[in-house]
Amino acid sequence: MSKLKAVLFDMDGVLLDSEPLHDKIAILVLQKFGIEANHDILNKYVGSSSKVMWEDLVVRFSLPSTSEELLDLYWKTIIDELKISGIQASEGILVLLENLRASKIVTAVASSSRRDFILAVMDYIGIAGYMDEIVDGFSIKNGKPAPDIYLEAARRLGVKSDECLVIEDSTNGINAGKNAGMKVVGYDNPTSLGQSMERADYVVKRLVQVVDIIQEL
Repeated sequence: MSKLKAVLFDMDGVLLDSEPLHDKIAILVLQKFGIEANHDILNKYVGSSSKVMWEDLVVRFSLPSTSEELLDLYWKTIIDELKISGIQASEGILVLLENLRASKIVTAVASSSRRDFILAVMDYIGIAGYMDEIVDGFSIKNGKPAPDIYLEAARRLGVKSDECLVIEDSTNGINAGKNAGMKVVGYDNPTSLGQSMERADYVVKRLVQVVDIIQEL
């Protein structure tokens, strides 16, 4: 690997433990149509784009609304809920971001979420000033596990794939990073249940451990 120049962050489950919030809102939206959903139904979509999820759910449950209508309802609801959720930034994330800034390593958020939610999250946990680029799941053609979002983040930052380190908590996300030709840290977040870290180059349980990994690269 060339000298590390960029760290690319997934958002949900990495910057903050928001996967349960996504489940909660998706379940609430489905309940409006009389569908009793649970985590087991939604787990397959972790790391995928919400566009893909709602397109699939519309067909799966023969929902009477379009995926575009449901997406809009979903994202507006989750942004409102975030503000009163009390969810904290992931432990150690600010220490890691401070270390990257001091080391002059550029950063990006590469998230399957919609841009307005990404901006709301960054404002909510106070990290907007630490991110050099944002790539959302609606600005690329193919969602994770395709490499598109990480290749686009590298392009915008002006770095090569082998100069990037990806931090992910989902199987789809880890595969996206590896498919982009990048080194990947699997963040073993206890609420991201059922996710395989098998393809990750490193696995951590605390984000501050990434500081040591960066010093090795």
